[in-house]
Order: sequence, then C-alpha cells, then structure tokens
Amino acid sequence: MIRLVYVAIAFGCITTGLAASSSEPGSSRFPSGPLVINEVHAAPNDSDAEFIEILNRSDRTLPLSELTYADANEDFDPVVPASGPPLPSDLPPGHYLVLVRDSTAAARAFPDLWTQTPSDAIVVAPPGWEGLNNGGDVVNIRIGGNLSDQLTYDGDWFPRNTSLERIDPNGPSAAFNVRPSTNGASPGRRNTQYAPDTTAPKITFAEERPDEAGGEPKVRLYLDEGVASQSVHADNFEVRGRPVHDATLHEDLRTIDLAVKAPLRDQSDSPLVSASGLADRTGNARDKDEIIVALQPTEGDLRWTEIMYDPRADGHDGWPDQSEYLEMVNLSTYQLTLHGLQVTGATDEHGETDQLAAVSQTKAISPQSYALIYASGDLRGSTPEERQSSLNEAFPDMANSGGVLIEEDRSSLRLTNSGRSIVLRSEAGELIDSLLYDPDWHADDLASTDGVSLAKISLTAESTSLVAWTSSAHPDGGTPGHKNSVHLPQEQSAVTASVTVSPSPFSRSRDGATRIQYHLERPAGTIRVRIYDAHGRLVRTLVQSKRTGSEGELLWDGRTDDGHAVRMGIYVVLFESVDVDGASLETARAPVVVARER
Repeated sequence: MIRLVYVAIAFGCITTGLAASSSEPGSSRFPSGPLVINEVHAAPNDSDAEFIEILNRSDRTLPLSELTYADANEDFDPVVPASGPPLPSDLPPGHYLVLVRDSTAAARAFPDLWTQTPSDAIVVAPPGWEGLNNGGDVVNIRIGGNLSDQLTYDGDWFPRNTSLERIDPNGPSAAFNVRPSTNGASPGRRNTQYAPDTTAPKITFAEERPDEAGGEPKVRLYLDEGVASQSVHADNFEVRGRPVHDATLHEDLRTIDLAVKAPLRDQSDSPLVSASGLADRTGNARDKDEIIVALQPTEGDLRWTEIMYDPRADGHDGWPDQSEYLEMVNLSTYQLTLHGLQVTGATDEHGETDQLAAVSQTKAISPQSYALIYASGDLRGSTPEERQSSLNEAFPDMANSGGVLIEEDRSSLRLTNSGRSIVLRSEAGELIDSLLYDPDWHADDLASTDGVSLAKISLTAESTSLVAWTSSAHPDGGTPGHKNSVHLPQEQSAVTASVTVSPSPFSRSRDGATRIQYHLERPAGTIRVRIYDAHGRLVRTLVQSKRTGSEGELLWDGRTDDGHAVRMGIYVVLFESVDVDGASLETARAPVVVARER
C-alpha cells in the first residue's frame, strides 16, 4: 500500500544561474550519501503534478525524521512535520520517497503510483509547494545534517511533460548521468533510463600528435567514456615502458594527452602505451590497459596504390554500382594514424588548393596493409553500414580484405576522367605522397575505362612514375583492400653493389613492368640507366642523369624510347653511377627476358 505523508515544504522559484558549476556536463562530483535525487518532473502539462523522487540506494533503513531538503538557497526544512497524522518512520533500502506537489493531480497523472503492488514508494504530498522552475532548479537532500545529494538541472535537458531520470544511482549528479524519461515519467518505479555503469573506462585509440616546434613528443589517448580527473596523473602511464613527463585530461574527460621525452620512432616497431588505475566518474577502475600507439606518417610511409576515377554507376546495366575511391598502402614498419590526413589537389599560384577528402575518424593502418577512401554519395543505404554493404556488392572480395575503410559523405571525390593531381598530406600539412594520374596510364588494349581502376604495379616505385601504373585486371574492375591484380612482389635489394631485375621473364600484359633495383657500395651522385638488346643496340634510356642515393628502383614497361613494344627476347640493363665526389665510376649489368604477350 502507498502511504501518504503530509509535510510542509517551501520550494521557491530560482534562477538557472544558481549553483551552475555543478550542472556542467563535465562535473564529476560523486554523491557521497545514501540518498540520491532519482527523478525530477518539473514541467508536466498539469503543473500540480510536479514531483521529486528520492531513492535510498544504500543497504540500510533510513529514518525519515533525519531527512531535510532545500533549494539553491540551502534553507533546509525537515521532511517530517512536527505535528500531523501518523507517518511512516523509515525509508527501507531500494525504496523511493516521492514528493508530489498535489496528491489529487498526481493521482490523475500517475494512477499506477497508488495501485502498484507491492509498492516500493512512500508518497509525500506537502502543502504549500510553490513549484519547480521549468527553466532550471536546484534540489538538495540531507540526512542527519550531512548533504547526501544535490542535483542542478537545466530546462533544456528535457521536453515538456517529460521527467528527468537518473541513469545510474551510483553515478554523480551531473548532466551526463540524467536523461529524459522514455515513458513520460516513472514515479515510484525503476527509471526507464536505468542503466548502471559497471564497466571501467577503456582506451579505444592512441596516436602520436603532430610535432610542435621545440615541444616534446606527445601521445593522445581516446577513451570510451569520461574519466574522473583524480585518476589521471603522469605516474599512471608508460610509453614503451618509459615514464611520461606529463598527463593532461581534456575538458571532454574522454581525451588524455601524454608528454614523453624519448623519440617514438627510436625502435623498428610501434610503441605500446599502458595506463593503470583509470576510473570513470562512477568509480569503476581498470587495473591496467594497453594499446599500440599509431604514429604520424612521414613522406614515403604511405603510397597511393589504386585509383577508381571512373566508377560504374548505371542503374540499368545489371551490375552493382561502384564508387570513386583512392587506396593507399602502409610501407613502413609502424602502425600509422590516418586521423587528420588530407587529400587535396595541386596548389595553385595563389597558394590555394581544393580539398578532396579529410579523415576525421580515429583510425590506424597496420604495416603492409591498405586503407580505402571512398565517396558514398552514389551508394545505396542511409547508414554507413548499409552503404559499405552496397560497396561490398560491387567488390565482394573487399569484405574479407582487412583493409581500413574511410567513408567520405559526398557524391564524388572529384577524380576527373581527364586526370588530376592527388596530394596526400599529414594533419600538420607535411607531404606524404603525390601523383598526377593520367587516363593514358591504362592498358592499351582496354576498350573502356568505365568501372576499371588504375592499379600500381610496384608498391615501392615512385607514385609519379607512369610505367608504375596500369589497368586493374580483376573481373570486378578493382581490388580495394587487397594487393593489386597486376603487381610485382616486394623484394629487398642486394646487400652488395648490384642491380637486380624482377620479374624476369616478364610481359606487359601479365606483369605490366619489371622492377630494376640497385644497391651501390658508395653514395652515388648521379646515375644513368640504359637497356640494350642482344645485339648491343640501345633500345631505351630509362635515366640519362639523375641524382640519387645509394639505393633505389626503376621500372621498365618493355617499350622503346619511341613507345613501341619490344620483341620477346633477352635484353641487358646497364647501370652506371658517379659518386658524390665525381671521382669514382661504378657499373653493373643484369639480363632481363621479355616474354611473349598472352
């Protein structure tokens, strides 16, 4: 049975500016007492149906005679009046104390409050209630003279005729721990938004931040929920087993910056960051958490590998529609962050450029893995998952590729059919890779470029090299997330002064080109590379004079200087270099076999 208790209460209207600090979304004040303000109904259609619900969240029975309440003025009054009809003396564990403005109006609005059996609620209908402020108010509850809970709410947090419910009774009285009821209101019952937090915070992503001039290396951690500031200090973190210099918690309480003194690239693999004792604002703590730090890419770490600039997009051809996309590969030994990458066109004479894509997601790419940036505007589906499924229809092998997918919510990446510059830059604006693609890079025997990507033959070749690209030979028109259908295997250059050619034999239709790798004993100043046929006749000058380091690679597509395909047979690569002092000439030769075209 519901028990009616008539007490005197004086709730005056107050302004939203009072006690504003405790209503900030970032507040992490823990309720210290056994009573919490569990639900507030400040703006019902009938103003007399206002109520405040208080929950005994403890495991002991609490005497009502020790309970007092107040608004922001903190002029506390007892819940139990000095005289009147007999009253319940205690509030049992897990039970509710519901303060209603008018019992008749409350009975009309919430008839179940009086009929539910068994009941966990004591209903108090105090006379003289002056009303809760619809635009915002402060509610305080004390027991035995000690503040047990305080809730400051704002009128923008809930719509009219909807109560504000506490999500986790053990969580703080802060904006993140209250939501509008999904059922209008739930006095005397478990809140519709009831969702206790029993899980400790977890690091979801860690990345190196762009270098600041003269500053220490910095690692940024992203967490799945807000953390208590008391649990964030430098002693709780290590990067590659070394202590950090400083730990800074952002205002969102979900981002932490760590300052480290040692370089992050001082070893051949990515560093590991560990955190101890991170706790959320409910008190859940994780003993230890670890995650790999994704480093900032530098020039050459990421290379363009595939370009779909002319996707198939005909709703009546019986084929799944494709999307424009750009694919890149991680050639480094580190896990790299993609967050903040910018894809632009060429810079004009005014120093301006057009942006083709910008990566806002916190994603990373593993060594030797692929990442795909695609335009989703032409794909079916209203959610990223549905649009990705539509892309999978066009490229079924992509689903099991393990590649990183980055959706650009636009109809096009503006990859023109006539070719254009594509520049990849880091978040700090540093150049990583660039190229100027041309439709002439497609295979000569290709009838139409519609639905066929440009694929890079050699991942390690310069992206600007025209012989490094050809048409994808895959039946789907491209291989997003996978190695290209026409590709040369990655091989290491020889450890002594030499030239290595692979594959050999090769054919343009099957392999696209052959890779010529060189490794010199002395740092070269300039090199010259020529190709001769079996009769000693010069057929191609790959490089006449080029400054280079002690190693590198070139590609030969089996054509002469005039652009004609050579005949099948044996050819010789002649490599010549002059050292940086111009005093030493180094030469190397290697045979290469051109096979029959299939």
